Parts: sequence; structure tokens; C-alpha cells
Amino acid sequence: MERGFPSREALNRAFLGIARPRAAGSPADSQVRAELLTRLSAAGLEAREQPFSYSFVRPLRAMRSGLLCLAAAVAILVVAPPRTPFALGAGLLLAMGGWLLWQLLKRDSFFFPAAPAVGEPMVQTANVVAELPAAVSRDEDRVEVPARTVLLVAHHDTKSQNISILLRALLLIVAIVGALAACTWWIAGAVGPAGVSLRAAGLLGALAFAALAAASFEDRSPGALDNAASMLAVIEAARCLIERPVSPPLRLIILLPGAEEHFMAGARYFLRMMSRDLPRSATLVLNVDGIGSPGPQGIVAASRLAAWVQEGARAHGVALRRVWMPPGSGTDAVPFETAAYRALTLTSGALSRAVLAVHTEADTPERVDPRSVSDAALLLEALVRSAATSWPEESA
Repeated sequence: MERGFPSREALNRAFLGIARPRAAGSPADSQVRAELLTRLSAAGLEAREQPFSYSFVRPLRAMRSGLLCLAAAVAILVVAPPRTPFALGAGLLLAMGGWLLWQLLKRDSFFFPAAPAVGEPMVQTANVVAELPAAVSRDEDRVEVPARTVLLVAHHDTKSQNISILLRALLLIVAIVGALAACTWWIAGAVGPAGVSLRAAGLLGALAFAALAAASFEDRSPGALDNAASMLAVIEAARCLIERPVSPPLRLIILLPGAEEHFMAGARYFLRMMSRDLPRSATLVLNVDGIGSPGPQGIVAASRLAAWVQEGARAHGVALRRVWMPPGSGTDAVPFETAAYRALTLTSGALSRAVLAVHTEADTPERVDPRSVSDAALLLEALVRSAATSWPEESA
């Protein structure tokens, strides 16, 4: 069987049925999950759904409240006279905003309340989970128990937003710089042009925090780069690993989480249900999110994990570079990293029209590069084979 996606036509055929708007809980979400189950089973994997429900109202409220608290704190620092009691109010708002955003990262109870409020809407979706059949020893006709586990992760849901990904990054930079400028002006009490510049930067920062809080979550993006291409790469890598089994055998789990675009709710639920079955010292998480842009692959990981991936990329002729994701760019690697698992994210390594189209109606299959998707599948296969014998001891 032909490996990868050798042509535009082959890639477009693979996108059929999955590159469409499919926000968590929508009818299309259910239809795409059914298509994924069919493809995983056809590849020889034991596939199933892991259904769950979650609140999106609470985490969204926490995010917006946290950002608005930061906006108000920065505005107070700029407007109030320097070194006055107004700082107490600004400090409390800063602390509250930071605490809410930190709790959004750490607290699953926002998503899975023990007692949902009466009438509180709950989103219904599912993770798609598949596992390589356990290896059987031909000599003794017994099931081997693999010592290591690798998770290949690629979320299946989409979202569109009223603020483009480039504008969100710029707003974040303006917000951070503005907050630092406001604090500098309040502490130093600068006068003259320097003071005016610091206060102006602070006001822009407050407006940027407020604008970020107004970001919407809609359902108009076909999600080709984010994240249908990543799912295709994961399924292709799994197919190749079944054709030529890994030696020594390891446990390979394919996890296609739902609701990643809702603050990684699906990955959080998977960990709640499965963490006891996944020893941290023997588990590696390879998350794939946003691959398929023309150019090199990108790696987001701790230094030793990144070096390990770069070594594998060089050995297989795959162009790769380390990339930086700004705070707030949550991927499904984050819940695993927070839970102290080794985890990395493979993504696109260059800014392109395809990357800039993420979370918009323009994120279509025509923007995705077949060679990039094939390279990602090749690299994932190589990393899984390497992980069967060794991986860096440094956790993420």
C-alpha cells in the first residue's frame, strides 16, 4: 500500500467527511466521530468512543472574568495617581484575574461539576480512542505485556473566532507590554514624555485584555489544518505501525479528543478516567496539532524531548524546528504536562497563509501541503519506533 499522501488528490480524498465545521456537541461532531471510528477500524485498530458531558459556561466565564480583572487592574494603575491606595484595588484585581486563569488551567471541576446547576447547559461529545491489538508471542502463544505506552493525540473538534489567530497573538503581546508599562509608571511615577508613553501603553494593554475577553467560540471553520490534517497523519502512522509491528512491542493508544477548543475538556476527561492505567514513568504523549503548513515541522517541548525529536527528524530527512507558542495557546499536551507526563506537541514550523487561516472559514484542505502531512506521519512513526527502546528521562 502507498505510504503517506503522495498527491493533492490523495490528500483531498482523505479529507472527505472530516474537514468540515464540527464544533464540540454539534451534529457534525457526531458524524465525524463515526467516520473516524470507521477509518481506525479499517486500519486494524480496536476503536471506541469515550462519551462525556461537560460545562462550557463555567470555564468560559472564568476566562472572561479573569481577563477583565486584569484589564481593570491595568486601567486603575494608569488612571490613578502613582503610589496611592488605589494600588490596593488594582492589586486585588490582578490577584483575582491571575487566580481565575490559573484555576482554569488546574481545576477540572469547572468542566465536570459534581452537581450542575438546574438548567445549566452541558455539552455532549466523546473522545475517540483506539488501541493497537496486544502483541502475541508465536513461540508460547501468550500475550506480552508491553513495558511502555505511547499516546498519539490529535483533537477532532473545531472552532471559529471573531478575532484572528494573528490578531490574538498581537493583542496578547500588547496586553503584557501594557501591564508592565502600567506597573513601571505606577512605581516610578515618571513624568513628561516618558510618563505619557508609559500611561498610553498601559491603556492599550487594558484594552487588549478586554478585547481578548470578547473572543467568541463559533462553528464556521472546516478545520483542515486545525486539526483534520493532524488526525490523518496520526491514522497513517498507526497504519504503518500495524503493517510493520514495533519491536520490542509497546502499548500504542490513539487518542482523538473532543472539545480541545473548549479548553482541552476531552483530554482532561481522558486523564480523569485513564491516569491510573498510565504510569507517568512509562508513558510518552505525542500530541499533534496544526501540522500541514508548507515548510518545516515545528516542535514544542522541553529541551531533551525536543532534541530527541530533532534527532529522529534528521535521521529520516524531515525538516524540523523548535517553535514558541504564546501563553493561552492551549493544546491537548497541556493537561498531560500539568499531570507530570512526558508530552510534546508537533505542529507547523513556519508562519504561512494556512496557519493564519486557523479558526476561520478559510481553513480549507486546499491550504494544506500533502508533503508536510506525509512528513508528519513519517516522523510520528519513527518516534514511536524509537520510543520502544529509549526516550529522554526528562519529564515535560
